[in-house]
Amino acid sequence: MKKHVLLISVIWIGLVSASFAWNYFNAKAEQKNMAFQTARSFFRQILVDREWNALHGGVYVPVTKDTQPNPYLDVHLRELKTDENIRLTRINPAFMTRQIADIAARQEGIQFHITSLKPIRPENRPTAVEKNALQEFEKGEKEFGEILTNSQEDAFFYMAPLKTTASCLKCHAERGYQVGDIRGGISVTLPFIPKIPLVPLIVGHVVIGVLGLFGIAVFGTKLNRAYETMEEQAIIDGLTGIPNRRNFSDRLPKEFDRSRREGYPLSLIMIDVDHFKAYNDIYGHQSGDECLQKVAHVIK
Repeated sequence: MKKHVLLISVIWIGLVSASFAWNYFNAKAEQKNMAFQTARSFFRQILVDREWNALHGGVYVPVTKDTQPNPYLDVHLRELKTDENIRLTRINPAFMTRQIADIAARQEGIQFHITSLKPIRPENRPTAVEKNALQEFEKGEKEFGEILTNSQEDAFFYMAPLKTTASCLKCHAERGYQVGDIRGGISVTLPFIPKIPLVPLIVGHVVIGVLGLFGIAVFGTKLNRAYETMEEQAIIDGLTGIPNRRNFSDRLPKEFDRSRREGYPLSLIMIDVDHFKAYNDIYGHQSGDECLQKVAHVIK
């Protein structure tokens, strides 16, 4: 019975451990899914902003210290002057994306980066992880995301492709792109990702495990006592309190084998209670039972 209790305890620990692993795996998957959804939302918002810009063929804004004419934008009327002598420059989708990225990085710490395997602007060269994502896009992948682990705080990297449209060919045709081609992508790096409630998860499973082991121990102890009682009742005579015929039949072969192993003789004493039937008939069964109990006590 003790072996059974130990086996059940091991199985219980295994089940609790499996539950913890399953919950932790699901929490990790949910963590990545939430990060994916957040980064995907930022990316789609950037696409909407770029589409608005492209619909207008670029947008003119005043030239300032932070907004200088784009040297990589080779289009007619890149710069204008108004009657009030205000100098304007055309902002294309790529330039607008970079300025939005600067604002997002300052305010929220979120990093956007427009990049390509064949960039026009040298600063748009891809990082190692961006290059890997761009290569995956060329193989048919729709998006790319992974958790970046560092010594300070984890971040989530997300990237999706940019497909070439007719309006893009004004600047990118010389690079050999055609409509529908993947000419690059925009990466989104979130400096924050949902944390896994690891401590409550561990504490909860430890408590469940300990309570379960306690219950198994209590139940096992009661069961073991019940088993011992049943076993005792099976081999002990209820009237005299000494081992019965079944016990004798079980013990005799074992004692015989031990006698042979150890080289000692085996002795067997048989006792008969003389005239017991007459005693029982004269004094009654209750007195007969008491007589047997006294004889058994002496023998024991």
